[in-house]
Amino acid sequence: MIAFLKRIHIAYFIAINVAVITGFNFIISNLSFLELFTRPEEILELQKNPIVFFIGVIIFAPIIETMVFQLFVLHGSHYLLSLIKHKNWIIPIILSSASFGLSHSYNLSYMFLGALIGLLFAISYIIALTRKEMAIVVVAIIHAFVNLFPFCKDFIF
Repeated sequence: MIAFLKRIHIAYFIAINVAVITGFNFIISNLSFLELFTRPEEILELQKNPIVFFIGVIIFAPIIETMVFQLFVLHGSHYLLSLIKHKNWIIPIILSSASFGLSHSYNLSYMFLGALIGLLFAISYIIALTRKEMAIVVVAIIHAFVNLFPFCKDFIF
């Protein structure tokens, strides 16, 4: 599967990632025993103005979170570990996905889903790096599209 993702066109790469993450998000969020989308006050306050919500959640959050969790945590920890001759991506992936989940600590199930989505973002970042793509931009675009679906559900449909 990863070999396939390394070969396909970047637009298909982004579309497949968005579809997988959004589908996963949809399935998990519809499990009745999880109170996944109990939104915190900050999010509810942002939702009062769709334009501010769009700019914050669709534009700024993906860029900032990609820089923090993929560039600094994932890539930075990989670089630091490579200084001690540890070339494996496993520890940086775990650090990145765990910190992504912890940053989405609205409730326990949302934090768990955030860590799983962070794992997929981290893997997408590494694949984009191996493809010689601008990994930060690729993951930020994937993240923006993933955030776009709840926005559309709340404000358009």
